[in-house]
Amino acid sequence: MNRISRGCLVGVILFGLVVETRESMAQFSADYQTNIVSGVTNSWSGQYYVGYSSFHNALIVQNSGDLSVSGWIGVGSGAVLVSDPGSALLASQGVALGGRDGASMVVSNGGKVLSPSFAGGGTVDSQSADNASSVIVTGPGSVWSNNMGALYVGLYGPGNSLAIRNGGHVIFLDYTFVGFMVGSSNNNILVADAGSILTNEFNLNVGEYDGGNSLVISNGGRVISRGGLVGVKTTANANNVRVIGPGSAWISWGTFGGYSRMNVGGTSSSNSLFIGDGAQVIDSIGEVGGSNGVNNSAVVTGEGSVWSNTSTLSVGFLSPSTSLTISNGGKVFNTSVSIGSQAPSSSNYVRVVDGGIWQNAELHVGDQGSSNSLVVAGGTVSATLLTVGLASSTCDNLLEIDSGNVMVSGTVEIRNGTLILNGGILQADTLVITNSCASFVHNGGTLIVGNVVVDPNAFRITSIAQEGNDLRVTWLMGPGQTNTLQAASGAAGGGYGTNGFSDIFVVTNNATAGTLTNFLDVGAATNFPSRFYRARLAP
Repeated sequence: MNRISRGCLVGVILFGLVVETRESMAQFSADYQTNIVSGVTNSWSGQYYVGYSSFHNALIVQNSGDLSVSGWIGVGSGAVLVSDPGSALLASQGVALGGRDGASMVVSNGGKVLSPSFAGGGTVDSQSADNASSVIVTGPGSVWSNNMGALYVGLYGPGNSLAIRNGGHVIFLDYTFVGFMVGSSNNNILVADAGSILTNEFNLNVGEYDGGNSLVISNGGRVISRGGLVGVKTTANANNVRVIGPGSAWISWGTFGGYSRMNVGGTSSSNSLFIGDGAQVIDSIGEVGGSNGVNNSAVVTGEGSVWSNTSTLSVGFLSPSTSLTISNGGKVFNTSVSIGSQAPSSSNYVRVVDGGIWQNAELHVGDQGSSNSLVVAGGTVSATLLTVGLASSTCDNLLEIDSGNVMVSGTVEIRNGTLILNGGILQADTLVITNSCASFVHNGGTLIVGNVVVDPNAFRITSIAQEGNDLRVTWLMGPGQTNTLQAASGAAGGGYGTNGFSDIFVVTNNATAGTLTNFLDVGAATNFPSRFYRARLAP
């Protein structure tokens, strides 16, 4: 073991700086050697290798020790420990862990690993599937920082990890990649506990060319980056991000006044984002699914859980079978949103259930795609404008309300698809159903609209006028149909609380489109009980 301390220092003192000679800081010459820098300041010219020509070497910087390396630190089959306040390892060109075997680095108890030049970077990698590399940065004041250069957790190999715990900080003024090349699968970054932070100047990408990689932010940990991509290339499948627990957050701040982008599944499949138990993800543009990939998903669940998109959200841009689920008090915010944006984007869906909340400006269910759907079952959806099948070439997009609330301050338009109201409340200023490719199925629930615009050649009630104690109901009949006027008594207090309609007037074999008819409902103009009417067509 080579031990370097105050009692055995060989070197000279210049202006208070202790400078090691090369002989007193020799590189490792045998297996299982340990170099200790304790309580002194040392320097090394060129690259510093720990366990490359030998095995299982260790470098320890502790007790306010300071080691400056003018090149980069290379750790092969070995370990680095930087511990205690005032202890620092300065590697001007960065730190590279792993090679043929796994390596490890621990920065703890206020220790620091720094790359102050613009050439620095960090690699946590191993090409041995059985012996991965790892870094742990733990404790308040513990820092791994690079002024420039990307961080790779898994460059070529699988199973490598970075853990930031108990208030540790990792700061890279470049990209961070969790799994980069093909073969770099099942790598992981964990940012856990209050005060623990991972900061990137550019994007944080989970799965660049390969899959099974993960990012976990939990227990108050935070990630701050310009943006984030989960599953970037076609081969990068089944990557996942989990943001869990109160105070846990992934914050994408954009750049130079521009937008930050959070994408789950760029061109790949089966990638996922989970936000739960009071955690938050904040960005400008949110995207679930990009192009070509399938089965990408996002879930926001639990009280206090938030996905906030200050700009737009897309669920299935050019990709099919993409999903977003909002449940159990989880909240999603955005301006405009498309479920199935482009023509190839089919069978995408959003579920707002069990107290989930979704706030939008413009909401399009099936922009140009087909078989896209929004189902509300116990949740709340609000928007200023809602369309079903905006420019779709098919009639199979769907808005289904089973329970809960859909509140639209402007217009709901069913254009190329179906509105099914099974329960709950749909409230809008205007309901438009003018397209031959549109339909409305009212099985229950409450429809509250200020104005209804339908096909002028289709049936609808056009007026209800009081005549003494009677009400005259006028409606537009459909051709070749049995046209039935039905009525039902309202619930206590005047609200609509029943679907118990019964026939009060029937017209058969109407042959002319747009024909008006009317019926005088004798004695119907009373204050109690309230009375509701509907016109129905039968073959």
